[in-house]
Amino acid sequence: MDMICMENFTFTYAAGTADPARPPAGPACAGINLTVAAGDFLVLCGRSGSGKSTLLRQMKPSIAPAGERSGQARVNLPPGDIAIVRQDPDSQLVLSTVAEDLVFEMENLGYERAHMRKRLAETAAFFGLEALLHRSPRDLSGGQKQLVALCAALMTDPRLLLLDEPAAQLDPIAAQNFMDTLARVHAELEVAVVMTEHRLERALPHANRLVVLAAGRVAAQGEPAAVLEALARGGDEDAAAFIPAIPRFYLYWAKKTGAAPAPLCLTPGDLRRRVVSPAGLPPPAAPEPARPGPQSAGGDLLRVRDVFFAYADSADYVLRNLNFVLAAGERVCLMGGNGAGKSTLLRLLAGALKPLAGRVQRPSAPRVAYLPQNIRAYFRWATVGEELRYSAGGDEGAAQALGAEFGLTPLLDRHPFDLSGGELQKTALCCLLLTGADIFLLDEPTKSLDPYGRDLLATALAGTKTAVVAATHDLEFAADFATRCAMLFDGNIVYTLPPREFFSGNRYYTTPLNLALRHLNAYIVSLRDVVRP
Repeated sequence: MDMICMENFTFTYAAGTADPARPPAGPACAGINLTVAAGDFLVLCGRSGSGKSTLLRQMKPSIAPAGERSGQARVNLPPGDIAIVRQDPDSQLVLSTVAEDLVFEMENLGYERAHMRKRLAETAAFFGLEALLHRSPRDLSGGQKQLVALCAALMTDPRLLLLDEPAAQLDPIAAQNFMDTLARVHAELEVAVVMTEHRLERALPHANRLVVLAAGRVAAQGEPAAVLEALARGGDEDAAAFIPAIPRFYLYWAKKTGAAPAPLCLTPGDLRRRVVSPAGLPPPAAPEPARPGPQSAGGDLLRVRDVFFAYADSADYVLRNLNFVLAAGERVCLMGGNGAGKSTLLRLLAGALKPLAGRVQRPSAPRVAYLPQNIRAYFRWATVGEELRYSAGGDEGAAQALGAEFGLTPLLDRHPFDLSGGELQKTALCCLLLTGADIFLLDEPTKSLDPYGRDLLATALAGTKTAVVAATHDLEFAADFATRCAMLFDGNIVYTLPPREFFSGNRYYTTPLNLALRHLNAYIVSLRDVVRP
């Protein structure tokens, strides 16, 4: 018997309740036919607002939203056999220590204390969380919180695991480890997995089914490679944007060289084995020249000199002897592992924190706009429209124009907290753009954004000519957007390079396409290096 069975299922949010996916006028899910069986690893993708999170919540009745339902949505598992990891880990980590959060669900279900300690020891070791057990979740990085939330979900041995963009805040190495761990949980512990995801390159190699949603409906579903080929043939640019770089490049290369398009490549290793000659590739190119900072003091917007910083309850420095300069017009992407200090550095640059030693200088007194990792902390007004107007200094025309460009017009009368993660992120980014600040400080700006939204953001930011410092784990965004990339490690910036040189010189912090093709051309980092206008 299937764990989940939906037959012509339609759901519309009740009037006055928060719809995190669509405007109130229509159903959030419409005519859904979908099953989840034991052994499935199913990935849901689609544009922000397409109904992914709403559909996921229907699979666990205890958190299903209020509204009108028609058709069938049968859940053939008891509540304790279904666990969920939400988009926002802060909503799941509510106690004073990590250990307390990990055993919280077991305590609610009446587990014996000895059994809880045994399960905590085993599961925390499996995830490598022993060093975090006695820390407050509030003190963890976003990626560390997400790992703790996943660990907590598995403490009760669920048979079905639901995940809402679980790797959105993880650094590239942690994200790969997360997906490998999830694949082990699926294969070795026989836990069925249903996850929503915008970045498919790490999820699809483990998935046996891919479901694409559009406007609340299933646009395509089936074996991942077959679905991706269908999206490529369909001519819908928005849908095709979800095809990851590896299969998209292979389809392009196969067409250009006359090679057989099947089987479709999904991993860097697959592509490396198939593309063994430079036919169809651009000729090898030199790296981009380094861009020196301005010679005059007036060209520097920010200068960080010999900065040390530690939080009051920690004996360890987060940043030590750090130096950094931001010039007008630069777009710098900060890279590094979870907990490396990227968010801390942004808060120092914004003036929200003060260094213990050293200086943060702003020679020309620039206007600074800061987007925190905890996106909900950004908002202060009751509707999206009010947020946009306030950020635009009361300029209704500018607020409406940019809101329309980002697809926010149907949401103007909604409270920001009633939006999906992607819609919330786009609203905050629009507000930031409307400030007209001289410097944008962005903490994970592409988090929760679909590929269309990421491209829209990059274009909008590049068009402003505003200096940008962005902490990001989105390597493809950094490759296409940044003028230079900086690696944080051990409390310091250990190297800063232009994107092509940065990624071509890395083994782990690089894009899947570079891993696949560097033996033929080390400076192919993104699709834009191959498929040129």
